[in-house]
Amino acid sequence: MLQAVAIYLVFVCSNPISPMSNVVFHEQDKATSNVGQEPNKSAVAYKKWFEANAAKDYPKAIRLARDYIERFPEERATEYLKEWLEYLQKGPVEVQTYLRGAADSGSADCLTEAQMLDSVTQGRADGTTRTCDGRSALMLAATRGQADLIRVLLEKGVDIDAREAKHGWTALIYGIWSGDPETVQLLIEGGADLNLKDEENATVLDNAILRDNPAIVKLLKKAGAR
Repeated sequence: MLQAVAIYLVFVCSNPISPMSNVVFHEQDKATSNVGQEPNKSAVAYKKWFEANAAKDYPKAIRLARDYIERFPEERATEYLKEWLEYLQKGPVEVQTYLRGAADSGSADCLTEAQMLDSVTQGRADGTTRTCDGRSALMLAATRGQADLIRVLLEKGVDIDAREAKHGWTALIYGIWSGDPETVQLLIEGGADLNLKDEENATVLDNAILRDNPAIVKLLKKAGAR
């Protein structure tokens, strides 16, 4: 009988993709305890991501991280990988170089915030590409209160109710937290679902109440949010 092996993956400041110095991330490998037993799928998937990251194969690492988050939302590594994807937004030079080159060639799996907004405003993207932490151009426009860009994206037919991975927020929820009633009104008129819930089981209206913005709460209630 084989003993289950604990894999300790240590990320130090020399790792170009580590979101912080001297981070120690412990992932229990639930691999076989009996001969012939299938190794744990989440442990195998995490190991593939780690190897791609260590090899600085950023396109592959990004794809594997996203795949892991989608397939194993309850695993302990999921939150770490979400933070890792967020880190890419302001990551080391070599990552940014890859992202810029991929954007220029049209082969990017994800973009930085600046690249995303630039590609949409200049007509080089259709609004479906995401930032590396999973936000769409519409979410970014809603966060920044960019009414003109919101209109352009809605005319392109982008998914107004698309969610980002970490919080389950839609563009409407980002608009609520931006505090801009015009943004919220635009998204309501664009057909945003007013009764979706985020990963914390909070409704759109719950988020507006938490944001403590009476004008937005009033808008949502008038539009039928519950």
